[in-house]
Amino acid sequence: MTGNIAKVEPITEGDDLGHAKSQKAAMDKAKVKLADAAAKAKGQLGTVLVVSVVPELKGDRPEATVVLLTGRRFSTVSEPLD
Repeated sequence: MTGNIAKVEPITEGDDLGHAKSQKAAMDKAKVKLADAAAKAKGQLGTVLVVSVVPELKGDRPEATVVLLTGRRFSTVSEPLD
């Protein structure tokens, strides 16, 4: 699937800014790319679609939460990024 970006707006305040800063802090400590974490999570379950990959700090360690879709069933897998 492909798509086009309709509009780009800077994040300057509110919850979105807080989430962006938190995700950046996780990626600053990460040694694994999000795409690689998603591929590893996907590989564990066979034929699935990756719905989302969100980096976060769990304690002081970077981790990706990967949401997968198999048929009509969603599942969540955590992958370390360090």
